[in-house]
Amino acid sequence: MDVSPTHVGARTVTAGIFAATVFLSASLLFFVQPMFAKMVLPYLGGVPAVWTTAMLFFQTALLVGYAYAHFISTRLALRHQVMAHTVLWACGLAFLPLAVPAGWASAPDFHPAVQTLAILVVGMGVPFVALAANAPLLQKWYARTGAPAAADPYHLYAASNAGSLLALLAYPLVAEPLIGTRALSIHWSVGYLILGAGLALTAVIAARGGGMRPVRLAGLSASRPSASRVALWLALAFVPSSMMLGVTSVISSDLGAFPLVWVIPLAIYLLTFILAFSSRLRVPQGVVEAGFMVSVSVVIVAMAHNNLASLGWLGFGLLCGAFFFVALLFHVRLYDSRPPESALTWFYLAMATGGALGGLFNSIIAPVIFNQTLEVYVVFGLAGLALTGRFRPKRDTLAAGCTLLLLGALPAMAISAGLAPAGVDHAHWTITILAGAALYLGWKQPLRYTITAAIVLAGGFALHGNDGVVERQRSFFGVYTVRDYPADGLRALISGTTQHGLQFTEDLGKRPRILSYYHPAAPLGQIFRSGAIGPSARVGMVGLGVGALACYAGPGQTWRFYEIDPVVDDIARNSNLFNYMEKCGRDAATIIGDARITLAREAPEPFDILVMDAFTSDAIPVHLLTLEALDLYRSRLAPGGLLALHVSNRYYDLVPLLANAAARLGLHALVQNRTGGPDAPLEAGEAPSMVVLMAPDPEALARFARNPAWRAMHGDGRGVWTDDHANLLSAL
Repeated sequence: MDVSPTHVGARTVTAGIFAATVFLSASLLFFVQPMFAKMVLPYLGGVPAVWTTAMLFFQTALLVGYAYAHFISTRLALRHQVMAHTVLWACGLAFLPLAVPAGWASAPDFHPAVQTLAILVVGMGVPFVALAANAPLLQKWYARTGAPAAADPYHLYAASNAGSLLALLAYPLVAEPLIGTRALSIHWSVGYLILGAGLALTAVIAARGGGMRPVRLAGLSASRPSASRVALWLALAFVPSSMMLGVTSVISSDLGAFPLVWVIPLAIYLLTFILAFSSRLRVPQGVVEAGFMVSVSVVIVAMAHNNLASLGWLGFGLLCGAFFFVALLFHVRLYDSRPPESALTWFYLAMATGGALGGLFNSIIAPVIFNQTLEVYVVFGLAGLALTGRFRPKRDTLAAGCTLLLLGALPAMAISAGLAPAGVDHAHWTITILAGAALYLGWKQPLRYTITAAIVLAGGFALHGNDGVVERQRSFFGVYTVRDYPADGLRALISGTTQHGLQFTEDLGKRPRILSYYHPAAPLGQIFRSGAIGPSARVGMVGLGVGALACYAGPGQTWRFYEIDPVVDDIARNSNLFNYMEKCGRDAATIIGDARITLAREAPEPFDILVMDAFTSDAIPVHLLTLEALDLYRSRLAPGGLLALHVSNRYYDLVPLLANAAARLGLHALVQNRTGGPDAPLEAGEAPSMVVLMAPDPEALARFARNPAWRAMHGDGRGVWTDDHANLLSAL
């Protein structure tokens, strides 16, 4: 085939070959991210922070790949570039098919973030870096061909992100529901081999187009961008990256740590790259800024009211919409500041560095400096700096301050004059007026908008952020808030939007009454009051909460709690916060670590009842509900033993799934969904709950089967979750 640059048809073919190779490389790169992250969840615990830490690895590996591409493309002749990249690609073959290293086990003495990074490096580090290097490297090679737009090869980055976006959407929507992880890993390996042929072909075309001339080092310094330009690229890449991870954490803390939730923010992130780096798809500047102003201001006012998460799906939609316009605005600025082709790898290196810094901030720094997930709020507050307009610090600060002072005084004047609407929370009204002012103050004034947004957010947190808060702690696994509700005389442990235990504050210092999901009238309370749990029973409890269930413990019984987060154990055993454990469970052991891992590792005496209550803010730890996990729990039961699973959830119907799994494992199962109503109202202090009760021996369930509140579960035979294949869409 004639690939001479002078031949128009050949030049078009050249462009197509490069675009297809970049597209395939990016598809493999972004398909493997959710695929491998899902592989490691059973080894690390199914929490949102695993994905956030995995993203730090992906961004860091991307940076390594871009740095490698920058080095070889500016220091080596083309033939040596090809040789080096061939060796790197070939080294990646040793990792195929991708899998968790044999014999890998979590170590309780090491921080979960360190273990997450280690398993990713060992399992897929080299092939990921090889793929990451292709986007900038192939653009440099394409610039040598004389093909269409070779002088400005950035359009290939749009093709790269199109492949990334397609792969991201294909994984949770098509591949994951239909194909097991092991089979997907084999298919991915085939794609990696095909990519090798594409890389070889692009190398041959580049060699014929530009020869084997080495890059002159003297020309390198001339093409090196200024420090201020690099700083701009870093900042423009940092904010969308950090915001993507922040939005992911907010969403996955309520919906669960699994690929479909992970890829929504990442898909938005890639879509904005496509729109920004493609001249044909560019969104008009006015539309971008108007969408930014409206959506971000709405989210900021919701954040100031501290009710974004409580809005449910609407809140998630608003958050994702605002993130879209922020990322689009920043990526448009990034594209508009791109350098000539001679500094292309500098540009991508700075962009990858900014993205990795965003991941570092969210994964490592923010959990240390913030005791709650403030990073997404901080970045939203800073986002206005990307708006167009002149920076006039003195004038903007004075104008913003005076206007906000005036607007802040209006509600106070209305209240004092008796003009304020009756029944309205005046603090909320004040914040809403201030947030609305941001729309007016910020138009074409980036610093003014940013100052206004910061004041609104700070005012909201001052009024609502610590309302009733007794204690707040943050760990790798989440944010835990102990909050008092004086009107009800209650104290609650809250994570995300879900409370994990209640206690009457007047019960501190004495044996507490059992409340919430564990109330004596609730399904779990019924089980422990039924007499099915004997005086010498061994009880296992997965998920500690505040330890309320321990107050069902009787003399002679042995209780054992499994809790993934030591912070929860500290809170539950702090008698100044809650005293269930002090009064009822002082002698109960707490085993720290992921329950499935610790249960598989240890060999305690079998349990007469094992209770699973490990959900966090409606997030499902999928690896605790797979067929393999349920089989493990069954193996830990004594003859006549019971397995109780608390499956209350706002988003997922888990009963059909568990019914099928029980049928597959030969378990008999009942379910009770106690939500209250005219016929069976909830009692004071009780929370709605749904519990599935399983047993290998049907006689163990006989006393419950006679209660009409418990109904039998029968599987439809259609599907179960396994470690290899779990289709969460089927339960959503």
